[in-house]
Amino acid sequence: MRKNVEASAPDRPVLIGIAGQDRALEPVIRSLENRSDGRRAPLRLRRFPLPDLTGLGAARRLMNAGRSGGFDAVHFADPLRADITDLLADRRSPLAPGQIVDTLLFSDAGPALGYDAGTHALQDCLAPFLSGRPAHHVLIVGAGTEGQSVAMALAALGVTRLTFYDCDMGRAAALANLVNRATRSRAALLASPEGLFHEFSRPGLTRGWIDGIVNATPVGGPHRPGQVLPDEGFEAPLWLVDIAATDGTTPLTRRAADRGCALLTGAEIAWRRAERLLACSQGGGQIGCSPRSCQIDLAPCATPVSQAG
Repeated sequence: MRKNVEASAPDRPVLIGIAGQDRALEPVIRSLENRSDGRRAPLRLRRFPLPDLTGLGAARRLMNAGRSGGFDAVHFADPLRADITDLLADRRSPLAPGQIVDTLLFSDAGPALGYDAGTHALQDCLAPFLSGRPAHHVLIVGAGTEGQSVAMALAALGVTRLTFYDCDMGRAAALANLVNRATRSRAALLASPEGLFHEFSRPGLTRGWIDGIVNATPVGGPHRPGQVLPDEGFEAPLWLVDIAATDGTTPLTRRAADRGCALLTGAEIAWRRAERLLACSQGGGQIGCSPRSCQIDLAPCATPVSQAG
């Protein structure tokens, strides 16, 4: 693509748009700025702040603003990530079952590419983290878009059993059904975390033992205090992935570390997401994007682009 070749020139900055919840995007933005150091092309970020951009109508305007504004990429966090994915599904785009689109990659001509930087970044982090560790049965706390991303990444890595816990059981059931349809993993629900770490629920003693836990919610993080799991019984060889841990430690990661559990934090995942996003925006680098993306036909919208914020 012509734009991708030009993007590597030192006099042309890489232009990336960012939209979604500011708190969720902060670690990605910091990582983008750090990752851009030492590259030939300078990086420019433009934020599309909420609440000005919500809903499918705003998603359409933002998608067209990305193309008309000369952006190399526009990256979305929730709630726009869900809106964009729904919009593309409505347009009958070739989304794979369970696929999420959180990034649009633009070129000078032809369709844009819809890409899931978040899920692939999770795979990049989880593959070495899980190497040599048991990962047959994983509990995912949170059944939102982040939980779906985690589930698809784990399923792609060969995890055979996924159990979902969410305060909204309907949402957890919908995600479990999606995973059962779209992957070879078996998905089930956990009604309550109480008794999860019963003294007899240990490796080799019960078939229901979980090998690891993923906190796919912001609960316990710097902006959402709280507790998603009981205190007692959390110990190695159980491992933990805490997406909420984007700024230092959380009560959950401290508890797991004190008890010898292996940890993967949200800060590490944000770093890898920024790496993928920057490499794809520059159209090269060490990470290929095209084989894992889908073509998106962005037909003009009736709403003027100038209203995109």
